Amino acid sequence: MNRNDEFTEWMKELEESVPEVDASIKRGCRRKLRKQLLYQPLMSLAALFAVFVLAVNLCAPVAKACANIPFLKELTKAVAFSKSLRTALENDYIQEVNLSQTKDGVTVEITSMMVDHRKLTVFYRVESEQYDRLQINCIVPDDWENGRSYGANISNFYNWNAGESAGEIQYAAIDFFTEEQPPESLPFHMTVWNDDAYLEDVQAGVVQKGDDAMGWDEQACKYAIAEFEFTLEPDWTKIPEEKEYKVNQEIELDGQKFTIRNIEVYPTYMDVNIEAAEENTAFPTYLHFYAENEKGELFRDGCVGGCNSGRLTREFSVRAESSYFYEGKIARLVITGAEWLEQGKERAYINLNTGETKNLPENDTLKGIRKEGETVYLDFEQKYMMRMDEETGDPFGKTFAICPPVLYYDAEDKIYIGEIRWDWDWDENGNLLGESGEYEWTLKEYPYEEVWLENFYSSSWQADKEISVKIK
Repeated sequence: MNRNDEFTEWMKELEESVPEVDASIKRGCRRKLRKQLLYQPLMSLAALFAVFVLAVNLCAPVAKACANIPFLKELTKAVAFSKSLRTALENDYIQEVNLSQTKDGVTVEITSMMVDHRKLTVFYRVESEQYDRLQINCIVPDDWENGRSYGANISNFYNWNAGESAGEIQYAAIDFFTEEQPPESLPFHMTVWNDDAYLEDVQAGVVQKGDDAMGWDEQACKYAIAEFEFTLEPDWTKIPEEKEYKVNQEIELDGQKFTIRNIEVYPTYMDVNIEAAEENTAFPTYLHFYAENEKGELFRDGCVGGCNSGRLTREFSVRAESSYFYEGKIARLVITGAEWLEQGKERAYINLNTGETKNLPENDTLKGIRKEGETVYLDFEQKYMMRMDEETGDPFGKTFAICPPVLYYDAEDKIYIGEIRWDWDWDENGNLLGESGEYEWTLKEYPYEEVWLENFYSSSWQADKEISVKIK
């Protein structure tokens, strides 16, 4: 019996033993989404797996089964909101690691990894008897002194360790967006901050309240407790072959022409490989779509190039959830919209004296400019956009917002890294409230009159009706 069969049996046991648990879940609040994320994560299947977590605690047969499988209970809870990772876990797709370090009253343990083609998911826990509230930031640092870049883009890199979540397993996902083979070993750096000290300074008025009131470097220096450096050695030899679907179909989206070449399905993700026509004038930085298999199961979209601010290239991939461990074959792709980055609009121009703007994203409005010495604060309002609602299946039923990149330039094309704070209101289920939100872009020690901000996108497009591509 594999994990998928065990999971099914546990759920049957749950239905017989804990009939009121669904109502309890509905009364509970889901953990508020981190505002650092570019897009809010999916909430689909969250209630189902919250029920499973309660079942492990309330139902003796389920608890006994979990006790015989190391980390299953904790890992299942950690990946509850990821359809791909949850299904891979059910099918025993995991490598145990067991690395641990203790510094200055904090213990970090890397328990296991999911190793996939050009993707690595690292599971870890942070524990401390000395500190009640901790913040954890994970990175894969490049070795520029020796000319070594890992080509890694890390998501879910920021986690919070406090209260009931203290000591729980969490994860960071590392994507290698290169054509080269992923490295046999790589550094994994973790910085742990004292969140209590930060909150005390907020209450005392020393720092401004807000998730991004301080820059990463400044916060790390002021509130860091300890830094941990691990060397990860994934076993890339145990990766199964991908499942490939040949497509080679041409489509037109908002006047832009593309050819969908093929679909590659891996254990923890799916890549849809696309080629753009030479005459295209815009690049999709985010493509809203889903894949559907023969049984009607949906696998949601993802950013182009993993949301790492890809630029105008003819060949690119868009990522989706994995159907690898599902029985039905992929039957079609359904496209509902896109965010475009148009040629000539890669940067937005702002005159800091007159307020003149050019090439701002169409959903963004500059509301004000404030100067304090050589620091400039730009206040923006962003109208929310729509995407597919994964829970209801409504192709245009989910509100989302986009956080811009933090890069900006002067007239000499010198690059700077800024800070962005945003004020978006969410309900307890992670849904945006209202029709728009605000964000503040800080330009520190910038004495010039003109600035060019990096654009993630320039315009947003929503199809009048879904565009379906059948997979033969």
